[in-house]
Amino acid sequence: MATTAAPPTHLEQLLPDPVVPVRQPSRKDAALDLAEPVGWTLASLTVVFWGLRMWAGSALYGPVNGLACAMTLAGLAGCVAAWTLEGRAATVARAALLGLWAAGFAVFALLMITANPAYGTDAMAFNQRAAELLVDGTNPYTASLASSLDRFMVPEQYHTWLLDGGQVDQLSYPALSFLVYVPALLLGAGMQTAFVVNIAAWTATIVLLFVLLPARLRWAALVLGTLTNYVDFAVGGVTDVTFMPFLLLALWRWDRFGDPAERSAARWLGPVALALAMCIKQTPWFVLPFLLVALAFEAQHRPVPRGWWRLPARYLVVVVGVFAVVNAPFVVWDPGAFLHGMLVPFVEPTVPAGQGLITLALFQRLGGQLVVFKLTGLAAVPLMLLVFTVGYRRLKPALIPLTAIVFFWSTRSYASYLIDLLPAAFVAGVTVRSAPAAATLGRRRGAAKVAVAAGCVAFAGLVTVALASPQPLEMRIVGMQTTGQQQSVRQITVKVHNNTGAAVTPVFSIMAGQYLTRAWRPKGSALVPAHGEATVTLAAPNQQSMPAIEGGWVVTAFSRRPDALSTSVGIPANADRLSMVPSTINAPVAVGQHVPVKVQLRNRLGAAQRRAGVRVSLGQVVYTQDGILGGETRINGSPVGQSPVTAVTDDRGLAHFDVVGATALEAPVFFQAWINPSGEAPHAYSAQLAITFTDPVAP
Repeated sequence: MATTAAPPTHLEQLLPDPVVPVRQPSRKDAALDLAEPVGWTLASLTVVFWGLRMWAGSALYGPVNGLACAMTLAGLAGCVAAWTLEGRAATVARAALLGLWAAGFAVFALLMITANPAYGTDAMAFNQRAAELLVDGTNPYTASLASSLDRFMVPEQYHTWLLDGGQVDQLSYPALSFLVYVPALLLGAGMQTAFVVNIAAWTATIVLLFVLLPARLRWAALVLGTLTNYVDFAVGGVTDVTFMPFLLLALWRWDRFGDPAERSAARWLGPVALALAMCIKQTPWFVLPFLLVALAFEAQHRPVPRGWWRLPARYLVVVVGVFAVVNAPFVVWDPGAFLHGMLVPFVEPTVPAGQGLITLALFQRLGGQLVVFKLTGLAAVPLMLLVFTVGYRRLKPALIPLTAIVFFWSTRSYASYLIDLLPAAFVAGVTVRSAPAAATLGRRRGAAKVAVAAGCVAFAGLVTVALASPQPLEMRIVGMQTTGQQQSVRQITVKVHNNTGAAVTPVFSIMAGQYLTRAWRPKGSALVPAHGEATVTLAAPNQQSMPAIEGGWVVTAFSRRPDALSTSVGIPANADRLSMVPSTINAPVAVGQHVPVKVQLRNRLGAAQRRAGVRVSLGQVVYTQDGILGGETRINGSPVGQSPVTAVTDDRGLAHFDVVGATALEAPVFFQAWINPSGEAPHAYSAQLAITFTDPVAP
């Protein structure tokens, strides 16, 4: 029998409705709600970015201008869509952003290659030449690849130098490093095959990252794909980009390997993809031990009654098997040549370089004994593994960043080694499960913590020893010869003091920026006696090796047995600048007319300096399509064509010049000023001022 509610009494009608408490969103919830539209706004801005960057090629390739406008507008529209679209419309818009990103990157890469078709690394040139040799039936591991450096126009600063002054000129990587180029070669990619492969690999990396990340985080793929360092590496010739797609697949759900409950390819894909990445370059090799440690923890908590070691052992067997299959033909072809080529980065005495710990030795003269730096780099591997093992529950998602830290301590710690594993960190961090609550060392955890503490103390001591190890030579630059208006240094004289008990004949070079030049040629003997001194004059081996007059470089010296590094005090960037007033003259000047030119002394930040007595020279030259001619003007009443002419600054920091044209010329005369101190190298070259001189107009 149904019942009905009694009608409300008069009193109940007067009472307000009961208040139902409503949960207010927390700040954390609000932040999560905003994270997605903010992220897609950033992703849309990357499309705007590509549109603006490709706009610079509007006059080079006709269709680029229209595409640049479309990209810019589409990116701005994406910023609107990020805050307004939902559901399927948002999904379509985000997929469109990915397509626009890929188009923008491809066109930008084309523009960069057109502007500079030279290969940006020796590895890129070697790998392409190795692929060509293989297609022709030659074993690339037994051939010299030195000729490829000129063929692919690799600047000398990107060669790999040895401590004895030589250079690496052979294949230095496993076989897939060049096998990935073979399909593009056979399809006729030609001269720019390696660039085509790099561009395709970076695009594949970002597309994979987009697909493998959870939907709420896919915007991160486009943002990462537009970061300047990664773009420069991909377009500039860093071959790491070819292993990145494989590494992403290897780290996607890596903890599902061998899991009977897993239905995706992650159950078997990880070791296959990692092995392929390891077949391209040695950098991914260092990921393997971290994964084996992690899988050992994961195996302990699988509902399978087997030993903890079985799962990592299976993973290792697959990795080794795939690696062996890819490289087997070259092992059979010539095992010694293959093994040496694959291990070149570990066995050849390459010069130290990079942005890690070694930079303190190169620029701050902190440490010089390379064996100690190498020991530090080696010790970093077991220490990071121990830290990872002890802190596995918390550090599981940080597996890749921990691996990348290892390279900071290496004697060759280039930026690419430090950051090129990190795109995989996104996938490794967000697609794995949380570490099992019991994933610890159990009763051994206390002892392991003590081991970590002891290891950190020992490692800190090793770093201290490396930075305190003495450089065998003290060097002081006592003279320079420059190329004048070419603004480079062609000859350097250094006074060298030997702090060791053995005579040394060092190999000298210049560290300009982050790259070493080819070894400089001593004029005469470079022998420095034990506990003695020698003055050595060094000549630049070629134009590419000449550092800038403006400074920002050091002289380096490498000695052997023991391998050691010595550096001079750095030549700082010049503190002076010059500017000319007027900066332009926009109409022809009649012959005989006086043109006052003032040269202002400025500091490094551009502020005018009120410093009197500074010698400033003004030179003149005529550039024609057939060559260079002398200018035909009088400067401060000097004979026609005299160049340079010198004046000194007044108390306002101004040097005054009076220029009078003597001959009408169709081509303009270019004037340039520089500081020309007595007994020192000229420096602080100004921008050029062009003046066209014509015959006077008849009255």
